[in-house]
Amino acid sequence: ALTADASRCYVGLGAGAIRVQPVVFLMSAKAFVMVKVEPAATRKVVEQLKKLSGAVVYEVLGPYDIVIDVKADTQEDLTAVLRNSVRTQVGVTDTVTCICF
Repeated sequence: ALTADASRCYVGLGAGAIRVQPVVFLMSAKAFVMVKVEPAATRKVVEQLKKLSGAVVYEVLGPYDIVIDVKADTQEDLTAVLRNSVRTQVGVTDTVTCICF
């Protein structure tokens, strides 16, 4: 039997139980974000986005101007990055996010 609380984790029953380290599994979130930018703002937006932790930023040619490979600890953290650090950049006109699983 496995019993646990916030600070202890035991495997076994009664006096034969042994204490083990609790294991915490962190789920990670990953997405590719395609970004459209006003032409005059592209270089500045790329420079700003490259400052994001957990992101690899590519300037590309085609229907989008930038593709970001972004990783975060949780889906909520990923959403916060998109809302607060990508979509708010001056010059960003549109984004499409593809969440990986």
